[in-house]
Amino acid sequence: MIRATYLLLPCIALTLACATPQNADLDRVNARYAEVSRGQAVSIDTSVDMYDARKNLDHAKELMDGGAEAETVSHYAYMAELRIQLAELSADTRARREEAEQLLAQRQQIRLEARTGEADRASARARAAQASAAEATARAAQATTQAEEEKAKARAAELRLDEMQQQLEDLETRQSERGILLTLGGVLFEFGKADLKPAAETQLSRVAGFLIANPDRDVVIEGHADDVGTDEFNEELSRDRAESVRDYLVLSGVSGSRIVADGFGKRFPVTSNETDAGRAQNRRVELTILDAGISAREAIRR
Repeated sequence: MIRATYLLLPCIALTLACATPQNADLDRVNARYAEVSRGQAVSIDTSVDMYDARKNLDHAKELMDGGAEAETVSHYAYMAELRIQLAELSADTRARREEAEQLLAQRQQIRLEARTGEADRASARARAAQASAAEATARAAQATTQAEEEKAKARAAELRLDEMQQQLEDLETRQSERGILLTLGGVLFEFGKADLKPAAETQLSRVAGFLIANPDRDVVIEGHADDVGTDEFNEELSRDRAESVRDYLVLSGVSGSRIVADGFGKRFPVTSNETDAGRAQNRRVELTILDAGISAREAIRR
């Protein structure tokens, strides 16, 4: 059933690429998706990543058709590209593992024949093994070259990670006892509502990219309110805003198991509620990107 679905996906991707030339990033990733989908390496092992890539591309097109900003469309195209890279890496890893298993099986067979006294067959196998050894030497040389290429790719990945780190710093984050703390003010939500404004999504796309590149780090999302209105209303609004942020990160590709969100109403103000400015500071959502090894469920305030 999954393989049948993938036979249709390249056609869909090509159609999208032709119909939406106005975003170069989306066109490029659609073309890459179609290329990878046609390859023999795509199978059940990579179907989840390719499925997630397709969802991101479809969402990017919906946003573009709806008149969303190019930066937002490009963000979802970038998320799809990451999933495609993961699918390719999974396929390559599987192929290398199968090759190693085959070589090991051949070696064990030669040893078995030698121990059972089949000298002639063992000799023939030995000659074949010598030829295989020569071929293996050639493959080793090729592997060395590939290793150098992988090192270059790893360096490029480190540079991308440094860039993501810098993007987080540009969001005026600070280091807390639990990890990196980012505060989203009330200006990123409609008054009295939990819907994210486009400005908030732009900031959160950087956070999502950082979390995807650092799968060993969880995130805690805590909503807070001022003292205007009833306690029940403030608790519910702060919780809904935290959940809106969580939903955005999950839709961007961050695993929901790494995220805990809750609302605390007016219980934890950062300043006095006596002035408009003070109340504005207290109306906020705080994201703490936890240090590696700290669980979000353990770090959330109770």
